[in-house]
Amino acid sequence: WPGALTLIVKNKNSDKTTAFRCPGDAWLRSVIAARGFPIYSTSVNRSGRPVLHKISEICEEFEKYCDLIVDSGDTEDSLPSTIVSLVQPHIKIVRQGEVKVEL
Repeated sequence: WPGALTLIVKNKNSDKTTAFRCPGDAWLRSVIAARGFPIYSTSVNRSGRPVLHKISEICEEFEKYCDLIVDSGDTEDSLPSTIVSLVQPHIKIVRQGEVKVEL
């Protein structure tokens, strides 16, 4: 971290989970630092659906649900983040992406 690695953890005193990611983009980290607290964000895809790479598709899918979409252009050559669940009793790789993880 920072980078394309998302970690899922169990919430304290709850059976629910939360996913955390520290973005690799320095500009975005500076925005988060200026806010002084984490930013809640959606992924650029719906659960179980393919990752969206074109900004036009991202806007079409999410603009009515988000307060802000940052347009950094199309990302057709990029890989999605790796998602790892740290929820016990079994740590598992939910999605192998840019960051290679082996268990």
